[in-house]
Amino acid sequence: YEELQNELFKEEVRRKELDEERQTSMSRGIDAYEDGDYENGLQLLLKARELGADSLDLMFYLGATYQKTMRYDEAIEAYRAVLDQDPMDTVTRYNLARILEKLDRKREALREYQVIMKHDPEDEEVRERAFELAMEMQE
Repeated sequence: YEELQNELFKEEVRRKELDEERQTSMSRGIDAYEDGDYENGLQLLLKARELGADSLDLMFYLGATYQKTMRYDEAIEAYRAVLDQDPMDTVTRYNLARILEKLDRKREALREYQVIMKHDPEDEEVRERAFELAMEMQE
């Protein structure tokens, strides 16, 4: 019985250490991103994911970091993972639309802007981007 208790205690300690390491990696990755150190931030965020982190914040910052490092396919994948769980996240949707524009996927970008406008019709910047994009597509 005592041996079982010791094993359970050790397992709990290992779980807490893993949780702490996961949280530290994610926190340091976000800090690095916000400091403009995108490569280091990306490595730390990926480490957090390898350790089991899977929050919307992690996926958003992975997307943003991939976007800053011009790894657009990975950014799209990360942003879509966020939107699958939170379709009304307009910041993520806007970032996704901007990437789609860069990749000349104008129709997809316009659809993303239209979703944002349905949720927030007063967003002047999004309305302007959508209008400009629609005009480009008419040419």
